[in-house]
Amino acid sequence: MPTPAPGADAGGGEQVPEAAVRSALRAVLESDGFTASPRLQQFLNYVVEETLAERGDLIKGKTIAIDVYGRDLTDGGGAQNLVRVEARRLRRLLDEYYNEAGRTDAVRIRIDPGGYTPRFLRVGAGNAEPAPEPAGADVSHRDRPGEGAPTQIGEPQIDASRSDPVHGAPTKADTAPPSQPVPAPAASRLPRLGLLAMLLAVAVVAVAAIPLLFRPGQITPSPEAAMRSALREQSVPTLQAANLAAQARGMFFPVFDIRRQELALGMYRHAIDLAPTLPDGYAGAAQTLATLSVMTPDPDRAKALSGEALETAETAVELNPTGAWSQAALAWALGVAGQAGEAEKHARIALDLAPQDGHVLDLVGITAVIINVPELAAEVSAPDRPRSGVGRFGANNIWGTSQLMLEDYPATIEAFTRAPQVGAPVSAPSLIFLAVAQHESGDTKAAADLIGELNETWPDFPAEFLATRIFHANPTVREQIKTTLRTYGGADTAN
Repeated sequence: MPTPAPGADAGGGEQVPEAAVRSALRAVLESDGFTASPRLQQFLNYVVEETLAERGDLIKGKTIAIDVYGRDLTDGGGAQNLVRVEARRLRRLLDEYYNEAGRTDAVRIRIDPGGYTPRFLRVGAGNAEPAPEPAGADVSHRDRPGEGAPTQIGEPQIDASRSDPVHGAPTKADTAPPSQPVPAPAASRLPRLGLLAMLLAVAVVAVAAIPLLFRPGQITPSPEAAMRSALREQSVPTLQAANLAAQARGMFFPVFDIRRQELALGMYRHAIDLAPTLPDGYAGAAQTLATLSVMTPDPDRAKALSGEALETAETAVELNPTGAWSQAALAWALGVAGQAGEAEKHARIALDLAPQDGHVLDLVGITAVIINVPELAAEVSAPDRPRSGVGRFGANNIWGTSQLMLEDYPATIEAFTRAPQVGAPVSAPSLIFLAVAQHESGDTKAAADLIGELNETWPDFPAEFLATRIFHANPTVREQIKTTLRTYGGADTAN
């Protein structure tokens, strides 16, 4: 006789047998949506197995963070915030499965908002499951007593009272053929006529007021101001998180300053703590983790940072699929991980979404460098390309690097020589790339002076190591850098 699943109430006091629960779990895990999301497969399998083992009351965000995501809980709460976001993805994926492929399943798995312990329900006549939360709805506030529900901008609102209680399908009233309109009762038509008259009057007043809104000297709110007003309406912590992420975003260059990157990472993680549903913190953390991965000589540590960058970037895109920053951060994380094709795809998506955002253009540019697509790097960093945003941009240096990759050495020399005049970062890589261009152009004295300056200013800079990391897909430039360093006595090659 099958053992009932503990606490698996199917309605009316009946319990669902363990074998039926496992069959339901197997059907979900083998569905298309879940096979494309291995981490969510692990999440669901973990909470179901723990519940079947009578440990459902012990399932917490921190246990999932440790057992499923391999976190050590030393990142200031970021791991548990990630679990909350992933739980929302899991609930939505379950809803999609039961609305489509699993609509006829006899047993369903539900994870209610506010917790992680699943319920198992037998669905049948007279025992229908309540309508699921609307896809994309933010319910994370239920995990945090005292907080209100953040407003979701641009998400469609679903009237559950007009949906089928099991599958969310429209009711008969919603699906009545348009050729059979139901006439309004005569008594209700007069109020409607009055309402139409009132709306017409309001429209006339609005049209008359339009010229007053655009008088000379009138200040029109910027899109950024409107966005911050919307965030303020959502919650004060959300606005604080957005401001913090924006400040850290301007610190991305110089890229190869490890302490600067670590400081920015702390700011992004604090932004995630303040507003776990805001994508900005995740996008920023992802771009910084990927950058630290490039600069880390320990291969195991570099791999761990790269993996965390990918996870965090995917969360940013999940929270805001049309966010250019999220897409650009994912592109950079993919490029660092060696997934060139996917990296270029997301880089071009980001470029299409925000063709003038200076920070997005920079992320696309460095992604193009590391995946060896110099034409794209040149496109987004061209000196005459319009760009918007606040902070220091790396466009000049990306342009110079792209020209080095394209073997246009005069353009490379011009770009890195003018860097101080245009406020571009002057760093160890920029000296190295300029020295390479001078060497390839035959100016050995200029090349020697630049390597001398490198040795004096950044004597411990791991030049050859980073050349291998940045240009792993471009052996020509990689060897040019090594040759120049060895020819003129670069400190990194002294021994």
